[in-house]
Amino acid sequence: PQEQRIRAMLAEAYMALGSPEAGLTSVREALRAIEATNERFWHSDLRRVEGLLLVGSDPAAAEEAMRGAVELASAQEAVGHRLRASLTLAEFLAGRGRAREAADVLRSVRQAFPPDLAVPDLEAADRLLTELEGREG
Repeated sequence: PQEQRIRAMLAEAYMALGSPEAGLTSVREALRAIEATNERFWHSDLRRVEGLLLVGSDPAAAEEAMRGAVELASAQEAVGHRLRASLTLAEFLAGRGRAREAADVLRSVRQAFPPDLAVPDLEAADRLLTELEGREG
């Protein structure tokens, strides 16, 4: 399973370097390995990264991958992966003028965590939710 996480990290590095195609190759290799081994711990995170890599070339496929990541994490009851996938999806939606939908995504995942929990992804989700609620109001 660590190989899948390493491939996801490699894909994110390629993205940061402006090479989304190389990143997609890394993600797709990891997704094929998941199908071969049925080891799915990082499946949702790989779909999340796949979505990020597709934003510039195919926004519809990017959104589909991000939503798939949220669904996979939810099905696995992996709250940390669901939070990260939901945050990525919400940022994507907000960037496309879909603030209400983005806020709904974050509200849905936020309820799984205690109000006073302080972890970076949750803090980022709270900041974005506050910003989005300001746009809604």
